[in-house]
Order: sequence, then structure tokens, then C-alpha cells
Amino acid sequence: RAGGPGGACPRPTHRACAPHLFTAARLGNSGLLANGTDYVLGWENDTAPAGCASWSAEYVQELLQLNIDSAEIVQSWSGFAFLAGVRADGEYLPGRLFWSDYNDPYSWIPGQESNAGFHDFGAGERILVVEPIGGRLRVYTSQAIYDLTVSANADLVFNVQEIYRGPHV
Repeated sequence: RAGGPGGACPRPTHRACAPHLFTAARLGNSGLLANGTDYVLGWENDTAPAGCASWSAEYVQELLQLNIDSAEIVQSWSGFAFLAGVRADGEYLPGRLFWSDYNDPYSWIPGQESNAGFHDFGAGERILVVEPIGGRLRVYTSQAIYDLTVSANADLVFNVQEIYRGPHV
């Protein structure tokens, strides 16, 4: 990794490198990579390395347009890609969950033709984990646990239901 995303790493087991490990998610033939430090990267299966850095992955352009600098968590579920622990315009948004358009992990700008969007969880909450569980997307925050399900309402992409709130999340 030296000189690449996440900064220099003296040796693979060096403890200072731990905050810069990548998380990954796949959606169809595409993948997303995030490490909480660098811009989110996307790649297509069988993409050969190219460019000056000889990477197979590229920055997700619509996330750059939204001024999203980094994300700590990336996940996919039910045809959508999700980002959490996002830094946008230099501001850390610990309780905001972003999602892509349906079956398009490169489309993140909300609009009439797009299902992309975001949800803000309670004030002071930090998203810790986002995991598909039993046909739902479970979101664990520092104060509560939520389930997301796909909405049948045409004006709403996801239903968000708080299933637990308390000191032992």
C-alpha cells in the first residue's frame, strides 16, 4: 500500500494501518471500496489496471460531485449500495446513511429518475455497522438498532423502523 490509498504502511501488521483498512461490497458485476480516509473507489469485474497508478478501480464520479470525501462503511443489499461514516464537504456525518440508485452503484445523485438518497438517524447517533439480516438491512448505531425494508410506497424508497434503543447497543 505504500504511496497508495490509505497512506504509507511500514508493514502489513503495523497497528497504525488498522484505521485505513478497506471495506468492500459487491453489486452485480461492480464493487465498491471504502476506507474512511480516501475517496470511495468502484471497479468492474475483469477491469485491467490502467492509468499512472495502474489501478483497476476508479473514483466514483457522482460521489465526487456530491463532495463526498470518504466513507467508513460500504454495504450492498436488495439492489442498492450503501455508505455510512461519510465525510462530505469536510464535515463528518456519523448518523447519515446514503444509498445508490437501484442496481447502479455509480449513481448517487437523488432525483426524479433516481432512487438514490439518504436517511439521517437520530441526533448524536453514529452508524457503527450496516448488515443484511433476514431480508432486512440492519443498521446499528451508537444508541439504537434499526431495520430497513424496501417500501411499497412509490414516494419512499425504504421504511426505517427502530427496533431497539438503549445503553447496550
